[in-house]
Amino acid sequence: MYDKIEKGLIDRVGVGVFISIFISLLGTVLFQNYVMQYVSQFLGLFVALSIIIIGMLIVWNLKVELEKNES
Repeated sequence: MYDKIEKGLIDRVGVGVFISIFISLLGTVLFQNYVMQYVSQFLGLFVALSIIIIGMLIVWNLKVELEKNES
């Protein structure tokens, strides 16, 4: 029982750290002067990261559903 709780907390902390780092880097980049020169590259990076995050969420939900089916 404690293993499941610990695993759940580690997963949540990992996702929280990833999201906080992403938001801080996004905020840092948005307020730089050179962003206006490289808007297309920034938007491409943002779209790519968004696709990766959506993919991670889909895989996460599939993992949860598969774990439910096993037990």
